[in-house]
Amino acid sequence: MTGVQTCALPISHETSDITIESYFTGKIISPIQRGKGKIVFDKAHENDFLPEEINPLISKLSEMGLAIDYLEDDSLENKLRYADAFVVISPVKAFTIDENNMVTAFLEKKGRLILISDPSREDTINSLSTNLGIVFKNDYLYHMEEHAGNFRYVFLDQFSSSPITKDIDRAIFFVSSSINADTKIGYANEGTQSSKDGKGEYASIVMAGDNVLAIGDLTFMTEPYNRALDNEKLISNIADFLMESKRVHTLIDFPFMLESPLDISYSNLTLLDEAISARSIFTNIGIETEISDLDRRKNMLYLGYFDDFEEGDRGLEGIYITNDSFEATGLGTFDKRDTVLIHLSSKSFRTALTILSEEKNPIQNVVDILKNGEINNYILSSNIAIYRYEPTEEEKIDNGKPEEKETNGVNGEVIEEETVTEVIPEKEKEANGKE
Repeated sequence: MTGVQTCALPISHETSDITIESYFTGKIISPIQRGKGKIVFDKAHENDFLPEEINPLISKLSEMGLAIDYLEDDSLENKLRYADAFVVISPVKAFTIDENNMVTAFLEKKGRLILISDPSREDTINSLSTNLGIVFKNDYLYHMEEHAGNFRYVFLDQFSSSPITKDIDRAIFFVSSSINADTKIGYANEGTQSSKDGKGEYASIVMAGDNVLAIGDLTFMTEPYNRALDNEKLISNIADFLMESKRVHTLIDFPFMLESPLDISYSNLTLLDEAISARSIFTNIGIETEISDLDRRKNMLYLGYFDDFEEGDRGLEGIYITNDSFEATGLGTFDKRDTVLIHLSSKSFRTALTILSEEKNPIQNVVDILKNGEINNYILSSNIAIYRYEPTEEEKIDNGKPEEKETNGVNGEVIEEETVTEVIPEKEKEANGKE
């Protein structure tokens, strides 16, 4: 991991000297897609930018219906459980090994990541990017003949086919670094030089796989420089990239994989208290909830008894329920007695978390486990958790499941059932045909 990135020449990120009005196209590109999702911007690593600087991107994301949040004093792990995409801009504080692992796990679930550096700002972007096969070089690009009014304002006019570069003919980057990666999609124009390596072919937009985008300039997406040439279209494509995240949410992401509006349903009135208790989990993090009847078309938390699930009406992919047990594909068969099944189902139109048991008390315990953030202790797969409930002696008696024990009438000592032998008179044996 590298330290703070610096440039060969001191470059301020004050842009008052940039006079590029002649390159303004006047085109305003409004988003034509709408979606849903949560985009988290990193502010926990002393990031050298202000949120208002990137208003052109933030505005597009908001118009598209996406929720914007910032990682500040929160746990990165918890925030990534919530996020569909993560944006890191000029982090001054380096990412740790543990944080790299968290980001890698996020990407394995198809979350999307954008890394933005800028030679005019200090950063340690490589403390995260190198783990992903991307290296921001410690340089800046310039062109002595063909530029946008300053030799450091380079044109990007060579592009590989990508959704990021769709309909882009020419963009302007203002003090850009070059980036090394396996997939380079946006290059500076011919004759561009690096402050480190002289003339060459230099990329300022690269990707790692389908879910990681890296960009070597920030100024192009700030006002008014977003209006130069095709910069506005490039920003729009970047917004689409974030919106189109196919993030896979699993049980470990609880409760953030459940979104507003969320229905909380129960199969029996005896579970109303548990439904009300579970509701607080979501209201505490801003998820709108309503206790209502079961509707499989909606985002849902469902509390119920196994017996209330009719044959053929499972709604639980990979679960097969019989009279005394249930089978979870790939995990085995489980006795229904004193066992709680927690099942997550994610479809394009809704996410549902179903909690099933034979009795009320085990469900009550599981709601407490969810409220305490302890569900990870019971997860067996990405969408299934199993909780084993240990009933009290009183509950065993109430449920008709006590161990049969007898006591000696003289001293009250317990005699285990298997040591008690029934004495049958000989005549009764003969009458019953027992030899």
